[in-house]
Amino acid sequence: MHPEESASGRFVEYESLNACPVCGSADFFTAFEPDVVRCAECRVYFRNPRPTQAEIKRSYDVGSNYAEWQQRPAARNLEWKRRIGLILPFIQRGKLLDIGSGDGHFLDIAKAAGFETCGTEISLAGAQYAKERGHQLLIGQLKEIDFNDAQFDVITIWHVLEHLPNPGEALRIISSRLKPGGIMVVAVPNEDNHLFRRRLGGRRGSNPLGPLIWSKEIHITHFQPATLRTALIKAGLVPIRFGVDDMYYDRSLKNMAKLWMQKSLSAMLQWHFSMAMYFVCKKEG
Repeated sequence: MHPEESASGRFVEYESLNACPVCGSADFFTAFEPDVVRCAECRVYFRNPRPTQAEIKRSYDVGSNYAEWQQRPAARNLEWKRRIGLILPFIQRGKLLDIGSGDGHFLDIAKAAGFETCGTEISLAGAQYAKERGHQLLIGQLKEIDFNDAQFDVITIWHVLEHLPNPGEALRIISSRLKPGGIMVVAVPNEDNHLFRRRLGGRRGSNPLGPLIWSKEIHITHFQPATLRTALIKAGLVPIRFGVDDMYYDRSLKNMAKLWMQKSLSAMLQWHFSMAMYFVCKKEG
C-alpha cells in the first residue's frame, strides 16, 4: 500500500514526471520525502510521483468535499462575496469564466453581480450541483475543452491551479482566452505558511506539506508568492494586486487579529505567510 492511501479509499495508479509542470524544466530534486520535489529553475514544489488524473477524478467524484462545503452556506456566501469584491474595482460587467466551479456557488454571486457566467469542472458530482443551480458547465480538463474561440472579460480560478496536472499550460490557456485588458484572478494555498511555521519549529515531520488524502483536497503543485508571480508573468499575465485570500470562516477576535497582521504584512512587503493568497492580473496587449 502506498503511504498516501487512506482508510476510506485509496489511490491505485500513479505517474512520474520528467519535467516541472509549471516551467517545463527537467532539473528538479527531492525536497521532502516521500514525494515532494522542487524545480531548480522556477523553484516551485510539486508532487512526484503523483496520482493519475483518473485517480484524482475518481476521488473527487465521491463528493465528500461538496458535502462538507454545503454544511456552511452562510460563511461560504460571505467568502464568495469577498472574492467578487476583488474583481469589481477593475471591471463590473462582461463575460466571466470560472475554472473549477465546484458546486457553482461563486457563479451564483457573479451572476447576481451582473456578469454573464460560464464554468468548467472535472468532477461529475460538482458539475451536477452547479447545473442544478442553473449554470452552464463545461466538463473536462481545461486543455480538453472546446471554447469555440470564445474570449472572456474575466477569468477566475479559485483554489484550483494547485490541483491541475499542468498549471503552467493552464495559465497560458487562460491568457489566450482573456480579451486584451481583461482581468484574471487566481487564489491558491500559500505554502510559505507551512514552510515558515516549520522554520519557527512547527510541523517537524519529514514533509511539512503533508500527505495526499483520498477524497479530500488533492494539491499536486505547491505555490509560494514568488513562484506564483513568476509563473503568471511568464504566461503574459501582469500582476496588479496581491493579497491575503480571506478564508476565515470563524470570525473570532483572534482570527481577525491574524488577518489584519497578514494583510498589513502583504501591503508593506508584497509577501505574507497567511494560509492562502490571491493575485489580480491584467492581460497584456
